[in-house]
Amino acid sequence: MMEWQPIKTAPRDGTWVDLWRETPGAYGSPRVTARWEDDIDAWVWPDDQCNLWTERGRAKAERMICREENYFDRGSFTHWMPLPEPPK
Repeated sequence: MMEWQPIKTAPRDGTWVDLWRETPGAYGSPRVTARWEDDIDAWVWPDDQCNLWTERGRAKAERMICREENYFDRGSFTHWMPLPEPPK
């Protein structure tokens, strides 16, 4: 069973994870699926839904992030967990 873990233990190697923040701010949701971006020292996620369980979906997310069609956050997340496996 997956459980929320402290954000300081989150992977910062480009792995997509679910993040949690108590105060969602302008972005609307306390739960976000994102990855760490070393170049800007922040968590990033696309401005649109992407199927991160497929190669095509991850490529779409990366294109959106590279074109700056994304959101980013440097410090309000408190917890993280690995993405769940999709239903079979």
